[in-house]
Amino acid sequence: MSKLRKLLCVALALAMAFSLIVLPTTMAQAANLNSWDDADTVTAERKEAIDVLTAIRVIEGTPGTSGKPDLDPDGILNRATAVTFIARAVLGRDTADSLTGTAATFSDLGAGHSYAYGAIRWAVSQGIVGGYGDGRFGPDDAVTHVQFVKMLLVALGVLK
Repeated sequence: MSKLRKLLCVALALAMAFSLIVLPTTMAQAANLNSWDDADTVTAERKEAIDVLTAIRVIEGTPGTSGKPDLDPDGILNRATAVTFIARAVLGRDTADSLTGTAATFSDLGAGHSYAYGAIRWAVSQGIVGGYGDGRFGPDDAVTHVQFVKMLLVALGVLK
């Protein structure tokens, strides 16, 4: 039981950290929190999680106005980005980003979601997440903490 409790604590910590981050882009990763354009908006409690997630290449931010990436710690996490984060955390950044998929997988995946095609296909095949049953995935729909934790626990093999 102790092992399960530790795993759940890690999953919850990751879920909270992931919920603070937004859409990945093709920008080079930031080295640490000071590399973010909006670092001054990050509370001390979030700093270590952001530095770790940046170091393991799960997050990289969105283009900022100063040339540095924006973190947007209070942004909304959507389904496409959540699945991308989970794929990167479980498979490693290079493997996750090399996954292939197409917009044809779901009717509502557009060109703006191309960064997530492979991760979505992988997550669906692993039972981590599914579509809505009507051919849609809902890539821009917000993910709650509970939904994200469930996805993460399924990805880690704790839940089915």
